[in-house]
Amino acid sequence: MLDAYHLLFGHSVSKKKKDKPSRIFNWIKIIPSSLKKLFVYPFFALIGLIIYMVFVSTLLWVIWGVLSVFFSAGQSYGAKLIGDGVCRPFDEVKKGEYSKVPGCTVYIDAYGNYLQGRIVYTGKKEFVFVTNTESIVFDEKGKHLACSPRYDLDKSADKQLKHHCSAPLAILNKSDK
Repeated sequence: MLDAYHLLFGHSVSKKKKDKPSRIFNWIKIIPSSLKKLFVYPFFALIGLIIYMVFVSTLLWVIWGVLSVFFSAGQSYGAKLIGDGVCRPFDEVKKGEYSKVPGCTVYIDAYGNYLQGRIVYTGKKEFVFVTNTESIVFDEKGKHLACSPRYDLDKSADKQLKHHCSAPLAILNKSDK
């Protein structure tokens, strides 16, 4: 141990007499001390760098593991949230059972039309429902009081989006009775 210390740093710590020549490191004594330092300092720097890199890479692996646990938890929550769907049934929205503001509402009217849209107004006896293709005023039984289809002026009549205001309101009301 002391010989290695003397070899690396060039001075002796021991007060023992060095009468016997060292058989193990005899050839190292021939090398000049500046040349020894030229190789010893980079060697210790390399060892320090290796220890530092092992520590940093281990730390990064631990951080990555912790963050990936949080990521997978968020991913599964997001998948569950998306799987729930954006559109909520009209009964849930009307009763207030749904805790979030619905992006859209699903409503089946008295004529059997499956509608997806938003409720923009709710009164005591009527509500206004807007879809991508029409705006409809419903009574409490789900019958149309008024219906206004959306027309794109740049398209011809046969290329318009399909809507649920196909019959005049007078005919719809007559068929309801």
